Amino acid sequence: RVLDDQRSLLAWAERLAALGADAPRTLAMPLHAFQLAPDCVLLGLAHEPFAGYQAALTAASPFAHTFVFGYTNGSNAYLPTAEAFYLGGYEAFGANKLFGLPPLTADCERLVTAAAHDLLRSLSD
Repeated sequence: RVLDDQRSLLAWAERLAALGADAPRTLAMPLHAFQLAPDCVLLGLAHEPFAGYQAALTAASPFAHTFVFGYTNGSNAYLPTAEAFYLGGYEAFGANKLFGLPPLTADCERLVTAAAHDLLRSLSD
């Protein structure tokens, strides 16, 4: 198992090294929101967000009914919460290597939720 993990990590590093300056440094995170009624909004997040995003965004939304969807506008990675980075695991530390993506950090939760809150507030104004 350890040898397989090391081989996977080496293959990921080799893929990124081969890309050189063209290697991805960030992960695009398009967000979209559609207000269906004065108290109802659909919020779309790209990739596969952890359930914690839905709970946090719904609780802080200015709309009584906020529906959060993942996989909108593509899905290239898992979108772990900050807690998931603390706990570790495949989704936080292994999947990006398998998909050939740059590593994410625990700060991604703060960045994504801040952008989503801004988007929801812009609709409610």
